[in-house]
Amino acid sequence: MAEKAESIGVIVARFQVPELHEGHRYTIDYVLERHKKVLIILGVAPVLSERNPLSFEMRKMIIEAAYPGRDIRIAASNSLPSSYGDRSRRIDEFIR
Repeated sequence: MAEKAESIGVIVARFQVPELHEGHRYTIDYVLERHKKVLIILGVAPVLSERNPLSFEMRKMIIEAAYPGRDIRIAASNSLPSSYGDRSRRIDEFIR
């Protein structure tokens, strides 16, 4: 494979599961293969619920445990806006 791009690979996801499944791993592996740095932005609900049972810290630890020693940064979305343009600008701020 050619040298990895200097760009940052970004994944915006919830990962509201106690263990990463094959689809999660495929997505993360795909981005890791193509970028030296990866930023995962985890959606954060205002309160824990049946739909969102895991805290940001719990999900961050799950990802870090699955990918030890990899250059993956994990950030909380802090409620990304619903507007595509506003959400895109907020993600650009994370990347900077």
